[in-house]
Amino acid sequence: MRAYTDPCGSPSFCAVCRDADRRKARGDFPHYIGPERLSHIEPEKLKQLRRLMSNSVSLDTAWAELNDYHNRPTPKIVIEAVMHAVRTRGLAALKEPATVERLKRCDAVAGAEINQRIEKFGLKHAS
Repeated sequence: MRAYTDPCGSPSFCAVCRDADRRKARGDFPHYIGPERLSHIEPEKLKQLRRLMSNSVSLDTAWAELNDYHNRPTPKIVIEAVMHAVRTRGLAALKEPATVERLKRCDAVAGAEINQRIEKFGLKHAS
């Protein structure tokens, strides 16, 4: 006779799911994370996440919005690529197609950082 093994690869996750299923069957409200665990999330980001959790938003729509690079901070590697181009080829690099494309993907914070770093080199750039 084979010994019984739990088919679940993540027992703690399954326990949370079972609890949620029981709450739903009883008509109880879902168990939400308390505000103390959400304090590190920016209010605008929290507002967006709550909106995406609405029943009227499909999973595909939520995934697409959360994974769109326009909705995330500029990766450091993009900033470093722009700075490398400026260090090696000067301000003329800012007009090269590859650099222009990288700059288009930068958010306001990244743009300000790039401008500050260019000014530290003694170069002036108006964006």
